[in-house]
Amino acid sequence: MSAKEYFQRDAERDAFYRTFYQICRRFNVTWSTATPEVRAFIEEATRVTYEQEKAKPSIRERLEDAKRECTERKSSEKGHPGRGTPEHGDL
Repeated sequence: MSAKEYFQRDAERDAFYRTFYQICRRFNVTWSTATPEVRAFIEEATRVTYEQEKAKPSIRERLEDAKRECTERKSSEKGHPGRGTPEHGDL
C-alpha cells in the first residue's frame, strides 16, 4: 500500500467508523478495555445501524423525489379549472 492510498479518504469507510464511534459513545464503551462479549455486541450494533443508515435514501435523493412530485402535481392541476389561487375580487 502506497502512502497515497493510505491517506486517501473513503466515504463509506468513514461512515462506518463514524457509526462505530457513535455506538461506542452511546453505550459508554472503551474498545481497548471492552470484554469479548461487549465487543461482539458493539460490532453487531454497528453493523445493523450502519446497514439501516445506508438503506435510507440520502437527502439529495429525497429532494429529487420531492421536486419530481411537485412538478407532477403542478402539471396535473393545469387541466382543472377553478383550482388556482383566487383573484383579489373573488375573496
